[in-house]
Amino acid sequence: MNAWGLSEVERRLANMVKIGVISAVDHAAKKIRVEAGGMNSAWLPWPVEMGRNFRRWRPLREGQQVVMVAPSGELAQATIICMLYSSSLDAPSTNPDLDLIEFEDGTRLQYDSSSHHLTAECVGNVTVKTPTLVTIDSPQTTVTGKLTVQGLLTYQAGMAGSGGTGTTASIQGNVKITGGDLTADGISVKKHTHPGDSGGTTGPAQ
Repeated sequence: MNAWGLSEVERRLANMVKIGVISAVDHAAKKIRVEAGGMNSAWLPWPVEMGRNFRRWRPLREGQQVVMVAPSGELAQATIICMLYSSSLDAPSTNPDLDLIEFEDGTRLQYDSSSHHLTAECVGNVTVKTPTLVTIDSPQTTVTGKLTVQGLLTYQAGMAGSGGTGTTASIQGNVKITGGDLTADGISVKKHTHPGDSGGTTGPAQ
């Protein structure tokens, strides 16, 4: 083998596995270019997460460290096989019990296996939309802020409340009670009586 052939073999071997950083991103084409050893690769497809029942869209960023594999030693045919943390783009946590997704604006979705605690923190709005039914199966649910229900509010195990200043509860519109009574400080709306104009008391409310 002559010197040129040996040099070409060495070049291809050196290019078979390379670590570099993303230098350019084309989200519309779903391709990236990688800078490694002072050279830029061709436009390469990036690794995707896809299963039988889901497809995930994960936009990439410049500066992300990646590993390229080129079986023929030609970077134009290289494939990105994984991504690595770096000093400029480090892991958002080092807790071994924590599985965490952290977005650039500070929104976080995490599960702590040691405390069995799932936490979702969003810096903006959260929307849950379904055409059928949402079920929360829990012995207790706490809402710390205001709660607005735009549809019919139905409860099946009674209702209790306290707190607030001034008027604790305010309802605009009619209130209908069927098969029960309304009591205020021990006085029944249906059964209370009044002193009569000519002595005695009136009968219960009709």
